[in-house]
Amino acid sequence: MWGNPRTENVTTDVPGNTCRAPSTPKFMRISRILPLSQMREGRPGAATRPQEPGYDQWSLEHHGLIVDKVVEEVKPKVLLELGTYCGYSAVRMGRLLPPGGHLFTIEFNESFAAIAQQIIQLAGLQEKISILKGPTEEIIPQLKKKYEINTVDMVFLDHWKDRYLPDTRLLEESGLLRKGSVLLADNVILPGAPEFLQYIRNHKGFECTHYPSMLEYLPMKDGLEKAVFLG
Repeated sequence: MWGNPRTENVTTDVPGNTCRAPSTPKFMRISRILPLSQMREGRPGAATRPQEPGYDQWSLEHHGLIVDKVVEEVKPKVLLELGTYCGYSAVRMGRLLPPGGHLFTIEFNESFAAIAQQIIQLAGLQEKISILKGPTEEIIPQLKKKYEINTVDMVFLDHWKDRYLPDTRLLEESGLLRKGSVLLADNVILPGAPEFLQYIRNHKGFECTHYPSMLEYLPMKDGLEKAVFLG
């Protein structure tokens, strides 16, 4: 039986009568949110501002506000992201890093990594964000020696959901979590990461908070899970 995490709601204004099912692939929606023609180098806000109203944009922004809240609370000097995709969340989190902070984001897909690198450069955050190319199960054990990362302050999990649990265990086994390190996992309800939730909610070494949300592109319940490592 799963443990009972604390539940915390982050509210935003829902646009009236604009809820609709998406009609375009996720990649195209990302390109709408990150329109190259409207971005200016060195202005990360332009890379995170939704350009069209509607349910999918509201839900994506709601997810983003939850991530913003956690990043602002943690103030991570070392932030690790698992799953870069096209760089939206990396830019969103990178713009909130404290002075001297750095974000390392892992992406195994070369094409996605190339797109994300362009987005990061256009946002003017290339000095704050590094893309590490390869599978998480290979890169995580290399973080200490190859990338000189002793411990991480925050980890954002947004890659393959069946990797949430093994990569969390790998972070523990590699000694990358310190007392107070925060894991923030997206889409834990849909598509879902039940084994991950069962593990951290019943682990005496984690204190969990659940943030209810909606799936980014469909009117279905989802959520993010924050787990603070207690050491």
